[in-house]
Amino acid sequence: MIDKQRTTLEIYLQEYRKLKEEQTARIGFRDNLLYMTMGVFGCILPFAVSSFATFNALLIIR
Repeated sequence: MIDKQRTTLEIYLQEYRKLKEEQTARIGFRDNLLYMTMGVFGCILPFAVSSFATFNALLIIR
C-alpha cells in the first residue's frame, strides 16, 4: 500500500513539475511579446510624428 501511495505521489510531482515548466514558458513568451510591442511602438512613433504627411502611420499602432 505504501509503494502504491509513493508511486502516486511521484506521478503527481512529475505532473506538477511539467505544469510549472509550461507556465514558465508561457510567462517568458508573454514578456517577449511585451518587449516586441514596445520596440515596434518605439520605431513607428518617431516616424509618424516626423512630418504631418506621415501621421497615418499611427493607424498601424492602433
